[in-house]
Amino acid sequence: MRFKIITYWLTVLPILVFGQHYVSYSKNAEEVSVKLSDGYLVLRPMNENAVRIQFIKEIKPEENQFVFVNENSSSDFRLEENASSLKLKTKNYAVLFNKKRLSLCFWMAMVKFYFQKL
Repeated sequence: MRFKIITYWLTVLPILVFGQHYVSYSKNAEEVSVKLSDGYLVLRPMNENAVRIQFIKEIKPEENQFVFVNENSSSDFRLEENASSLKLKTKNYAVLFNKKRLSLCFWMAMVKFYFQKL
């Protein structure tokens, strides 16, 4: 099941944001928003083992959502930036956004996943 979900997102996410280029980013206590030429890529750590990734055309006011998790629903994260990438890190995983190649890379324990061509 996990393999099917990962395979689905490996094919769908690049199609959604194909042809974009990096503009800027902003960070607040809950999320990192990466501004692309035609929308936003939002990275929101949900807990130590989960991150929500959304591609949206424009930032809208927060809609009411209910997300049930068995633990604390917020996660402490660090953001590291250099000339070519942004890295969101938590205790159990990291998400790397490459500004030049527009790709996402995920590290979780011994597993590494790539999303290419955002």
